[in-house]
Amino acid sequence: MRYTSSHAAVAQAAAAPSMRPSDSNLHYTKSGALDMRYKSSQAVAQQLNKAAAAPSSGDLHNTKSGALDMRYKTSREVVQKMEKMGLDSTSTKGKSSSKKAAKPQKRVAGVPHDLPVTKAGTPDLRT
Repeated sequence: MRYTSSHAAVAQAAAAPSMRPSDSNLHYTKSGALDMRYKSSQAVAQQLNKAAAAPSSGDLHNTKSGALDMRYKTSREVVQKMEKMGLDSTSTKGKSSSKKAAKPQKRVAGVPHDLPVTKAGTPDLRT
């Protein structure tokens, strides 16, 4: 949630019934949850859902796989913010599309760099 007032509203709604203000005009069940039979409780629940929802993704661009499209500045900014907060940006949409980094291959002396080599470093003659 973006605003502290939203945090306060969620905290108030989640608090035990004895800790809630008595003048709130909200109705609660015995378990302490909002009683959704009443319009006032429905309105508060709707406001809480709007406040807790993710920010609008209208300015974000996604690839077909659902990952952020890094060609756009807004997507790069989101990733930078997530990295500053210590979050993994690849886990935002289900599967992560990270690939393992290729290990540098050893080369036998005298093998040109434009030829592919095997793991042992000898020229790959399959090509």
